[in-house]
Amino acid sequence: MNKLIIHASNIHEGGGKTLLLPLLKSAKDLVPVIVFLDKRLYISNDLSNNLNKVYVNSTLLGRFFVEYKLYKLAKKNDIVLCFGNLPPIFRLKSKVVLYVQNRYLVSNEPLNSLFMKMRIRVLLERFWLSMCNKNANRIIVQSDSMKRLVLRTLKRKADVIPFFDVSSDENEKNIEANDHQKKYDFIYVASGEPQKNHFNLIEAWKILAKEGIFPSLCLTLSNRKYSSLAKFIKDSCANYDLKIENVAEKKQEELKLLYKNSNALIYPSTLESFGLPLIEAKLADLPIIASELDYVRDVVDPVETFDPTSAVSISRAVKRFIKINEKHNPIISSEKFLMDLIQTLKK
Repeated sequence: MNKLIIHASNIHEGGGKTLLLPLLKSAKDLVPVIVFLDKRLYISNDLSNNLNKVYVNSTLLGRFFVEYKLYKLAKKNDIVLCFGNLPPIFRLKSKVVLYVQNRYLVSNEPLNSLFMKMRIRVLLERFWLSMCNKNANRIIVQSDSMKRLVLRTLKRKADVIPFFDVSSDENEKNIEANDHQKKYDFIYVASGEPQKNHFNLIEAWKILAKEGIFPSLCLTLSNRKYSSLAKFIKDSCANYDLKIENVAEKKQEELKLLYKNSNALIYPSTLESFGLPLIEAKLADLPIIASELDYVRDVVDPVETFDPTSAVSISRAVKRFIKINEKHNPIISSEKFLMDLIQTLKK
């Protein structure tokens, strides 16, 4: 191999960024690397010094520019890792590996809940992936459920090779919660896209409040980017006296302390390809309460599960975890039912 070309020009936040940065750190000392990056992605100096970087504007013209540049750069003995879900438009001379991380692109999930801009983008990228996936020699995914989706939608076999940077120094291993007292009962590490399902989670907290149960919950939302959702949460807290704190987006090091200061991860997302917070919580020895969906079982064994479409189901899972018994209506005999009915009508 002459060089490794990492095509990641459409990654600048979220799980893709969390995986990309340690990947670049590992690659820079192994082989000559050229990496195509989104201009919005910050790379620290200690990481970027040994990388040959090509920054790309997050525009349609920028995307086509990088495709042409990639076509010119890739030689026969090179390896191209397409890390942003999409294969090259042009067939390259080099070997091409496509890493698919976005479940929306390989599923038939309805897009009605997505914002219009995101819906259009997903439709365009689905078409791109469908038309150009043969330009990749190999497809890699993060889970068995993603493998099944790729086979069903693209008619291609995919290799399941999940990875996550689990290395840490001794200082990180010894992070302790403040005063050995957990600050939060639950933490939900997620952005504010519709599939993250914050609405049903907050509705579950309202149901619990009506029953006199007030568990604390930590969220990691950007107030600026998801202002309407942040307002809904703030209003719900005010109206129901909910113990919910939004600490906004946090760096990876800060997240580790949040996990240490929480009793459990709750994860009501309805759609994920991998679910990095599930892995992070597992590594932090944190109990996990999550949606009863394939993507969860692909990577962890939660202690409690729920139907993510039902706020009632979420609230019941929370009660099971904190050892509060569910109150059920008593079942009576048919004779008592009729006697009570007659007595009622006599009044």
